[in-house]
Amino acid sequence: KKIPIPGKYNIYIFGLNDAINTTEFLEENYNASLDVFVWNYRSHSWDKLCERRKYGKEDGINAGTITPDNISVDGDFRLKLISHDVAETGLRDRPIDGMRTVRRRQTGYAWFNYALITPVPVLGRVNINTASARLLSALPGMSQQLAQNVYLGVDGTGRMTLKPYQRLGDILKVRGMTVPVFERCANMLCVDSQSFTVDVEAETIKDVNRNGTFDQDVDKVAAEKRRRYVVQAPHLLQEGQQTARIVEKYTP
Repeated sequence: KKIPIPGKYNIYIFGLNDAINTTEFLEENYNASLDVFVWNYRSHSWDKLCERRKYGKEDGINAGTITPDNISVDGDFRLKLISHDVAETGLRDRPIDGMRTVRRRQTGYAWFNYALITPVPVLGRVNINTASARLLSALPGMSQQLAQNVYLGVDGTGRMTLKPYQRLGDILKVRGMTVPVFERCANMLCVDSQSFTVDVEAETIKDVNRNGTFDQDVDKVAAEKRRRYVVQAPHLLQEGQQTARIVEKYTP
């Protein structure tokens, strides 16, 4: 119950997996390898994140990325770790009186300390035509007053004439905007949005009184389904084009 929001997360594994018992230098440079699997709640099988990955000097590895399919409805995820080259072997001593003796030796050791998950960064920009003044004020170099002016589209004369902005350079006309501030935040801005989150909720209604309309006090919801989609539209849509690429979809 550690992942409150389904999505894509990077997962890091920390521990130690040494193949040999020797000096610290050799242990750090000859680590045994590790396979990392994560349970898929949709297919009910294990997904392999990485194979034969070795811990670095920080005793951790980036195992890969988990998806909403690897996260339960309760926010859980399951790991399976397989170590390689860590095994007990038999070494034969020299024969004594015609007999050979075998002694056991452990070639290494392995343990798991903890897993760390971090959300996968989503590249995006702030739409200056739709962003709130509070969001704009979080941009580098943007004061609260300047953010308010950008939000309202206030020009150099104090009138609100600039919105909607047609091009990014239009905000240079905003009262109080300077070239240094514009240079600091320009690569974080846009004038139209390309990525959208779409929430879909569908319900099947049982018409109890059979009057053909939904009466909230009488009729009942027989079934419901919810889906959330993150879609990305092309930068320039041709006339009549209504297609968009689904970047991510999951059940809220």
